[in-house]
Order: sequence, then C-alpha cells, then structure tokens
Amino acid sequence: SNMKNFNTKTNKMASDEYEKIIYRKTYGKKDDAIREKLNNEQPKTTDEIEKLRLKQEQVSKNIIRTQSLEEAIVTANEIERKLKECDLKSMTDEEALKEIADLANEIDLSWFK
Repeated sequence: SNMKNFNTKTNKMASDEYEKIIYRKTYGKKDDAIREKLNNEQPKTTDEIEKLRLKQEQVSKNIIRTQSLEEAIVTANEIERKLKECDLKSMTDEEALKEIADLANEIDLSWFK
C-alpha cells in the first residue's frame, strides 16, 4: 500500500525533490498541454489511439505519485480551511467549489482511500 511505501521511503536527491515541486505547480497546465499535444497527433489507427491513451494515463499517474502523505494532508487542511471561510461568507456550493478547485486538483486522493 501507499502507506507502507511512504514509511520505508528513503531520502532522495535534492534535484528529485525540486522536480516534484515543479510537477505539482504545473500539474494542471502540464496535463492540459500533454492532452492537447496527444490530441493534435491525429492517430490513424485504433492501436495508435490506445498507445496515446496509455501514454497520457502514465503521465498523469507519474505526476500524482509525486505527492507525499504529509503534502496531501497539508492540502486537505487548506481545503477544509477554505471551505469554512466560504461557509462564513454564505457562498453557494458552486462558488465554494470554484474557490477550492486549484487545491482539489493538486491533491492525491489515493492517500485517503
């Protein structure tokens, strides 16, 4: 499980950590850009379409896998704090969802399953 991997995780190189931060900061944009690029590649066969789909899926997984449990908890707490603020401002659910959209995109929910 993720938890086990997390507990036995060894310290990584600084460059590795930096790369994770970059991944997370650009997660949304990066994923959109990749999707657009793949869509523009105009595959000719079903086989090619499947290959592109798998490539896209793998890229998304790699991005999400860069988040540690601690980081996921920090993001979850931040979401909770923002939602309480929205509550105080008597925002609608839709408005509240817009407020937390960026944070929600950043969180790896598999930690909390």
